[in-house]
Amino acid sequence: MESRAPVRPRQDRQVDLRTRSTPDDPAAARGSAAAQPPAVGEPEAVGAERSKLGALWRWGQHGWPARFPVVQFPNAPLLVALIGSFASSLTDGVAHPYARGAFYAGLSVWAWGEMSSGVNWFRRVLGVGGLAYVFLELGAALAARS
Repeated sequence: MESRAPVRPRQDRQVDLRTRSTPDDPAAARGSAAAQPPAVGEPEAVGAERSKLGALWRWGQHGWPARFPVVQFPNAPLLVALIGSFASSLTDGVAHPYARGAFYAGLSVWAWGEMSSGVNWFRRVLGVGGLAYVFLELGAALAARS
């Protein structure tokens, strides 16, 4: 029988994101120019800002808390619904019903998506509630017209 070497736990290195250095980096300890962050407007600084925005976007799409996502950054249909709701609250006259229509269309697409493929039971129930709200509002609007 062959013997195996013991498995060592992985040692993660902590990296300072401002300087991109580790605590045991000699350049960082001396405060050299290599350890200084790039000036604003330099290509490297712009790339770092884009990567931060990308990381923030990816984090927002995963939801919170990670084990049972209840909240996440709005997806496209929900953004359409939010913009439509905001626009309908600011407008009147001819533009108001179109903005409300965009709100209900975005909300119904979002609710259908959550109801049919939500990541957990809470999100699916939230989708059912959103779709029920759209149906009740649509029924009330149609009843008022007749």
